[in-house]
Amino acid sequence: MTLDVQKVIKEEMIKFQMGKSHVCFSFQDKVNESTEVVIEATGWDANQGDLDESYSECERWMDFLGLLKFHNEKH
Repeated sequence: MTLDVQKVIKEEMIKFQMGKSHVCFSFQDKVNESTEVVIEATGWDANQGDLDESYSECERWMDFLGLLKFHNEKH
């Protein structure tokens, strides 16, 4: 699967396309030096197969964010 980066704004946002998915990571500073990360993924068709894939992708992004948080807290 290829990843095509479409737009990057340092410390604000990353947009890319990965397969059918159009993904946007946005970052917002919060109190006590934490960062809120919002992931928006679009691009699936209105059918059961794509719905199932969208939920699977959501789970993978949650795992990814958990690993990033763990790594960041270790360093």
